[in-house]
Amino acid sequence: MEEQDTKSVVNHFEAGANCQVFNGPITGCVFAMPGSTVTQQPVVQQGAEGEKAADGDREEAPTGQEDVVEKLKPIFYNNEGNVSRFLNEIAGMKDKDMTDLVNQWVGDKLISDYGNSRKGDLWTILSEAGLYKSSRQNWCRRVF
Repeated sequence: MEEQDTKSVVNHFEAGANCQVFNGPITGCVFAMPGSTVTQQPVVQQGAEGEKAADGDREEAPTGQEDVVEKLKPIFYNNEGNVSRFLNEIAGMKDKDMTDLVNQWVGDKLISDYGNSRKGDLWTILSEAGLYKSSRQNWCRRVF
């Protein structure tokens, strides 16, 4: 008879604290604050060069956006997989959330920080494609 690997999660609450500590595997779980919107997407595994793991699944850009992908590639370090992932993530996203995502991706080194590329070029491409509807001034105030 096989032995079952028993794992336990112990939650620690401190009086007056607003956090929990999870001890144990938590893959596949979604943690969200009340009132938040959660979008579940598969985790993209990246190799040493930032490329996707060879698992047979390749994320494709939304249909009809091949020209947008080509324009965006230089801003995304020529990583077409990240461009496609970005376009899929921003589909239907509010403009303010999109600029938050851009700032996060710049911090994660997924979007170029060179000169004016993310301030001007990225806004121009997204705006011309109808993906970002707010003004350039709004973009520049929100993207660092």
